[in-house]
Amino acid sequence: MLPYYAGAGPAARPLGAYDFIYWHILHKAAQRGLRIFDFGRSKLGTGAFAFKKNWGFTPQPIFHEYQLKSGQTIPDINPLNPKYRLFIAGWKRLPLLIANTLGPLIARDLG
Repeated sequence: MLPYYAGAGPAARPLGAYDFIYWHILHKAAQRGLRIFDFGRSKLGTGAFAFKKNWGFTPQPIFHEYQLKSGQTIPDINPLNPKYRLFIAGWKRLPLLIANTLGPLIARDLG
């Protein structure tokens, strides 16, 4: 089972909707005989990481291989990198229409 994303409106949070959604997904997966549940990756120290760990999952490291040009280091492209703090804060203040227009244009070059 690979439920990488679930969403609900702000009013759902105090009702425990996210816990119910994930419980329901886990329940259905178990009924189908599935025994591996991949909650997706989250950065240590984030709310998403804490939420997933609270469900009893044991974090597993993900290993990557990089091929770099001579003299280069692996870039720290990470939303927790302090270098991006101002950009992220500014992005959060953009009107939704502008963010939704620019987002796909920027995101296509991030991978």
